[in-house]
Amino acid sequence: MSDAFTRSWLPAEWLDEIVPEPQADPNRFIRRMEDGSYELRAPDDWDDPECWRIPITHGETVTFYAYDDYGTLELRIADDRSFSTDRPPPSGARQFWIEGEHETVGDGLDEMVANLDLPIDAGDHTVHASSWEHQAVFRFEISDDGTAQLVQQGAVQ
Repeated sequence: MSDAFTRSWLPAEWLDEIVPEPQADPNRFIRRMEDGSYELRAPDDWDDPECWRIPITHGETVTFYAYDDYGTLELRIADDRSFSTDRPPPSGARQFWIEGEHETVGDGLDEMVANLDLPIDAGDHTVHASSWEHQAVFRFEISDDGTAQLVQQGAVQ
């Protein structure tokens, strides 16, 4: 596994244990309301009147976290909880979890395996590798023709 990743974005205030799907383009969160105002909203399948909505006006800035998806690797766990992988984990990945078992998330493979509280069987498991460590600020702009967009301000930190 290389350090290649796919990047998508999520408003920082939505980053929690359960999050809507990050988007490759932060502009996918923009929704124009019936009254002409704007909100940032999660994708329609996450539509919730209480959550995942941010009213926004021209000139406001919003911090987004970058979700860097490094793909998967194969993990073999022995009965004594020692383990091996089919390739080195990517150096940029900061979170790992066993596919289908999101409660297994750990900040490294050692931590993930050592802290498994679930009855995870010894054997082979697919592990996802990702990172939420980077962020960027986006400014909400509405052009004269009414086009709304989020414009990145500065570099990704």
